[in-house]
Amino acid sequence: MAPLIQNRDAAAADLADQFVVFQLAPDLESPTLLETSMIQPRLAGSAEQPDVKMTIDLLSFHLSEDEDVDRNMKATMRIVIGKDENSSDRFFDTAYWVISAGMDLYNDAKNRRAEPREFQRNLNEAFGNRAIEIPGGLAKLTFDVIRNKQDTWWDKIFGALKSPLGQTLTTAIGFPAVGLSALNMVDSLLDEVRKEKNILFNSRPMTLALTQYARDQYTAGNARIRVGCLSPGFCLIARGRDFKAFNQANAYFYPAYGKLIPADVAPEAFLSPSYQDPFAKMTYAIFRIGVKEESLNF
Repeated sequence: MAPLIQNRDAAAADLADQFVVFQLAPDLESPTLLETSMIQPRLAGSAEQPDVKMTIDLLSFHLSEDEDVDRNMKATMRIVIGKDENSSDRFFDTAYWVISAGMDLYNDAKNRRAEPREFQRNLNEAFGNRAIEIPGGLAKLTFDVIRNKQDTWWDKIFGALKSPLGQTLTTAIGFPAVGLSALNMVDSLLDEVRKEKNILFNSRPMTLALTQYARDQYTAGNARIRVGCLSPGFCLIARGRDFKAFNQANAYFYPAYGKLIPADVAPEAFLSPSYQDPFAKMTYAIFRIGVKEESLNF
């Protein structure tokens, strides 16, 4: 039995180190973060409007203070969203919406490490402000961030799209509604960055129901199936092992600073130079998502 126990422990450790999506609870009675299987989708969905259009904004990217950042340090963020293979939709082929974002981890204009709020970006701008389309309302999401030095050819592409110095630290390129072969091509283009294997974020593929209809179609009414769900609002991507710490601190998100702050810490305390951030060694990102019911089959 020892090998089985060891394998189970290894799997648990692997899950704890994976980055997963949590939803920030909209009320004060719930814990700060809700694991996605705990979420009741706010949108109903229906057979007449089974599909979803989705928008996504990056509000904050908080990098652990344990990660060294110098003037030449960059990161490439990659988000892939598409229809899950278990979707009830039978009208559309699986298509992927790919966001590749270049991030400056060092703010040259201010001669310091970039602050979490400085990574804010409307990521749908990468698609010309076109909403992401999820036929059937059941999505599959993967997310990773890879640290790299500047002067890769990929960094040069982002550099050509940048606004003047200091105005933005995040530049995004979008590949809307691409097939699997095109997705593989985008992945191959990122090989130069990926070969350094300095991964800051890495998530498993996550199946997420965006409406009650999509959830019910997936579970077929089986109460033993707990599929992950998301509602419009604020989401956090963080390591599984940090879930408990955020909830024990009853953390609040302060958009002005791009940080999560424990409930019992007053503003005069966390603005003090002597403040010891309990989440300083944690890497996390905060997004705002919008979701709208649609019928894409017209």
